[in-house]
Amino acid sequence: MSTYNGEKYLEKQVESIFSQDWPINELEHELSLFIRDDGSTDSTLSIIERLSSKYPIALAKSSGMNLGYAKSFLKVIEEAGDADWYVLCDQDDIWGPQKISSIFPEMRLDSTTPTLIYTDMVHFGKSNVRQLERNGADPQLFTDYRKALFEPRLNGNMTTINHELRKLVLEIWLKDGASEQCKAHDTFILRVASLFGNVKYVNVKDPSKVMLYRVEGQNLSADKKNTLFDKFTFFLNRSRVFNERASFCSFIANINDLERSMPQERLIFVKSVGKLSTSSRLYKFVHGFTFVRYQKNRIFKFAFIFWLASRSMKNV
Repeated sequence: MSTYNGEKYLEKQVESIFSQDWPINELEHELSLFIRDDGSTDSTLSIIERLSSKYPIALAKSSGMNLGYAKSFLKVIEEAGDADWYVLCDQDDIWGPQKISSIFPEMRLDSTTPTLIYTDMVHFGKSNVRQLERNGADPQLFTDYRKALFEPRLNGNMTTINHELRKLVLEIWLKDGASEQCKAHDTFILRVASLFGNVKYVNVKDPSKVMLYRVEGQNLSADKKNTLFDKFTFFLNRSRVFNERASFCSFIANINDLERSMPQERLIFVKSVGKLSTSSRLYKFVHGFTFVRYQKNRIFKFAFIFWLASRSMKNV
């Protein structure tokens, strides 16, 4: 968990983390909470200190330095030390009692392949509103590496990663130029998992028993864009998103020592997308059409074509 001025909701979140529906600490697995504070100026640190006497909570040594939420999350993943699995957690949500038990069967499978597991969740006060459906996404969308690469994001608080994926994420993150590719930690982690390992979706009957997502709280990455103007602005911002995807693929394709870790078909795909950053105008437009089918719906497909056309007019 990365915290920042989270005094209002933090304690309830921590209580929910240690209120799971199965006796984790009585089995072969233990649950502990590792927190990095990103320079809070309220009572967040004192709350963490008080809760640490009740629960197995550790505070990262780098706490106090403000890095921004994305880099702070990657930093806490780095400093958390060795574990079998790492569950990403926001400071203001509420874990349902089945947060761990719902994904535990997948956690007990192959642990040698970099793996990301995700589930759905519901919004506070809107028990029928599922996050993935709200975003117009097929819940299985992120299991296809080609679609996952273009999708805006998979919320980090829905994801769990294993030890092997953590090592790979940190290895890539420490490469020169990687920080420029990390606008959001959850997007960065999903891309790495999609290209080098497995992404698994666990379908749960009642996501409210897995997690409640606080959109209107202090969640620093929550999407509050509800007006028509905001949606129009979001559409225009897709150009930035597509630029980032092409830049990321170009970055990954040029890390020679990672090629051996990526399946051949994925490597070919990455290099192909990366060419959208460097190829000629005509090639960008014609070649880019092969990726239209990987956009999640008609609006996103139209936005991608618009991006291809505008990019092909520029000498970039």
